[in-house]
Amino acid sequence: LTLLGMAATLAILPQPAPAAGPSAVSAKTKAVKSAVRGKAVRNKAAKNKAVRKCRKIKSKKRRQTCLRQVNQRFRPPVRVDVRDDYFAPARVTVNAGRRIAWDWGTINGNSHNVMLDPISPQPRGLNRSDYFRLDSGRSPAINFRFTRDLTKTGTYNFYCSLHSTVMRMKVNVKR
Repeated sequence: LTLLGMAATLAILPQPAPAAGPSAVSAKTKAVKSAVRGKAVRNKAAKNKAVRKCRKIKSKKRRQTCLRQVNQRFRPPVRVDVRDDYFAPARVTVNAGRRIAWDWGTINGNSHNVMLDPISPQPRGLNRSDYFRLDSGRSPAINFRFTRDLTKTGTYNFYCSLHSTVMRMKVNVKR
């Protein structure tokens, strides 16, 4: 093969696509930030509307109860990361009625789930439907969120049934 022949061969080979430049990355980043900002603005507007509605209530006691409920409803949930073979944090203490969000990130290699441990003691008054309500079901390995409000006081024992020997966590719900 001559030098000229090699140049012709190289010209025929498919060329790799040019790498995405900073403008492509920044456009995607801008779109994500815009979506997040849009959701935050909608939540803020909804909360302000609910607060205005509460402030119209004449009874002081009912008005305070309404405002407390609005603040609780729009409070961000307590976040628990679901990672390969562990929950972070493994122990959480919250007030009754607080929302907890289990987040599967983008770095997991295995599927996981969250459910009440049927063997460990649970808070009094939990019935069969509570066990189903507090079960994430079949979940993917990444990009999933399971959110629940815990209203009954006591210690909830959660685990991943796929990795039951290592993935356990306790949530203490106080008054």
